[in-house]
Amino acid sequence: MIGDTAVEDLDAELFQQWLARLIGEYERGETSATEFEQELARHIDDPNAGIEIIVEAFTDVDAATATAVATEYQSLNDLEATDRARLESVAGVDPSTADLLLERLHQ
Repeated sequence: MIGDTAVEDLDAELFQQWLARLIGEYERGETSATEFEQELARHIDDPNAGIEIIVEAFTDVDAATATAVATEYQSLNDLEATDRARLESVAGVDPSTADLLLERLHQ
């Protein structure tokens, strides 16, 4: 404990700050999809985690939908290259979610 804060809470808070910075860099085009996934892979042992994180950060979908999208796509590059029809074929992705995600990925 540090004061009233558990070390785990600090670690989680620092991780969230780091993740927010990483997402921001990706969103602003300062980090490529490949670089984003490589950096994330250093800290998270799930190859689909990057896709799930981006989908949840860029839209208001639930975790199940983000996981479904991550299962459909092999990488963020694959997701960036997708078309609307393929994205909408994923369970939980409606037309407005597909539009929002594609817009955010290509800004």
